[in-house]
Amino acid sequence: MIIDEYINRLSKINAPTFAYKTLYGKLPSPPISGREISHPTKKINGIEIDKNVPTSVIKSLFKIPEIETRSSCEGQDQRHPTFLILRLMDRDEKAAKKFVQKMNNQKRVKCAYDIGQEKLPRICITWYTWCGNSDFEKWWVNLPLKIRKSL
Repeated sequence: MIIDEYINRLSKINAPTFAYKTLYGKLPSPPISGREISHPTKKINGIEIDKNVPTSVIKSLFKIPEIETRSSCEGQDQRHPTFLILRLMDRDEKAAKKFVQKMNNQKRVKCAYDIGQEKLPRICITWYTWCGNSDFEKWWVNLPLKIRKSL
């Protein structure tokens, strides 16, 4: 029973924790609160996005019909890396697994999936960067093409 409870708890982790687990392969200690950090935001298509995530990238992501963007963060430090969480529109777990494998074959990407609170596969894409790092903007700018290549 303890293992089942542990697995159930893992399937309901918040977005920042999911990004940390995707990047480092383990849960953070102490756990990350969903409200641990906040960033100034801007609205794109009525959705609040962290201010420093390039607007052109978010608009490019919204134009990919096979995905549904669920969450993103510009990041702040090693404990809070930048990330994007999405769903494939077909909501198929096998497709999510295949997509994750293709993403992980590309450079400067860590990608994983789990089953989110809506009992649907959610996919996290992250890397060892955050706002203020020299590679932050380049990582985001390259992301839509990497996603398209993996679909």
